[in-house]
Amino acid sequence: MPINNTWYDDLADEWWSPRGTCCLLHEMNPIRSGYFRSAIRQVLGEVRGMRVLDVGCGGGLVSEQLAKAGAIVTGIDLSAPSITTARRHAAGSGRFNIEYIVGSVFDLPFADSSFDAVVSSDFLEHVSNRLDDAVGEMARVVRPGGVLAYDTINRTVKSFMLAIVAVQNILHATPPHTHEWRMFVPPDELTLALARAGVQNQEVRGLSPARNPLAVALGLLRERYAGGFTISKDTSLSYLGYGIKL
Repeated sequence: MPINNTWYDDLADEWWSPRGTCCLLHEMNPIRSGYFRSAIRQVLGEVRGMRVLDVGCGGGLVSEQLAKAGAIVTGIDLSAPSITTARRHAAGSGRFNIEYIVGSVFDLPFADSSFDAVVSSDFLEHVSNRLDDAVGEMARVVRPGGVLAYDTINRTVKSFMLAIVAVQNILHATPPHTHEWRMFVPPDELTLALARAGVQNQEVRGLSPARNPLAVALGLLRERYAGGFTISKDTSLSYLGYGIKL
């Protein structure tokens, strides 16, 4: 499929530019990081001291938020330049002791049940036709009773029109071929993949722009700012959720 995952190698400090190429990730980050913390706390009782793996961590946006909450975080990504950026940013903050590793979700270099929780953010829509393989490896390294939390993009007409046509092809808020609509993951497909990996999905919530589509488009055009995101009942664009390993 015509998707270009290698452009992440060229982001460098753009990972941490709120009005740069990753502007939408920065706007979503507080919402989804907060959701992940809430899911871990709800199942495990606390976040502090929990061993958390961030799969597809990129430049470390989610990893740093989880570490800020007291989690013992490991981030892994196939993009070596992104991992370099993540390490540099964490070191420059002077606050975060996060282990960053270059590696693939299809062959995670960890023993079974190594983590209390695994999270993936804006990642599962990039694994081509190997969703079961990715979810299976993520589930393998979670301990029984642990949490697997995620956010990804649904495969709907709305997601095609907004994420592909508007954001990617017209507004150029993401580079060409960042996403391929056929690789988006409907919630029911992900729930089944989790079940096959021994993870019982607990809920699915929508991750939606806080403003109407016209205001989002104008904001991205004028200042690369969509106006924030919110958790909603509408899963037709992006959604997040979590499961518990049985």
